[in-house]
Amino acid sequence: MNSKNRFLSYKEAQKIVQKAGIKTVTEYRNWKKNCPYNLPENPHITYANEWKSWSKFLGFYFLSYKEAQQIAKKAGIKSRQEYKNWEYRWADIKPNNIPLCPDRVYKNEWNGWGEFLGITVKR
Repeated sequence: MNSKNRFLSYKEAQKIVQKAGIKTVTEYRNWKKNCPYNLPENPHITYANEWKSWSKFLGFYFLSYKEAQQIAKKAGIKSRQEYKNWEYRWADIKPNNIPLCPDRVYKNEWNGWGEFLGITVKR
């Protein structure tokens, strides 16, 4: 039996996850441990043919680049590392609709961490 047949279809899984109100990958993985449905640990791999993004799967969308940038600047974040720490250490105060990897999510608008955080990057 291949792994695809063991799990719910992409559409079924997506519907269940969205109804549960899961908003992040971490929430999904924690919730999945005790959920009664047969969902994959890595849906982006299991459903590779249908997969677009975590936000589409979860029914959750990130703030615009400008909105995310304003919030990060207001938080006083001064480096990529501080931004990553904000995500992991202070997740309870960081809005969860700002991506962990803004350089990937906002790739069409991305001009570097210095521009995103409003700092001058030393070279």
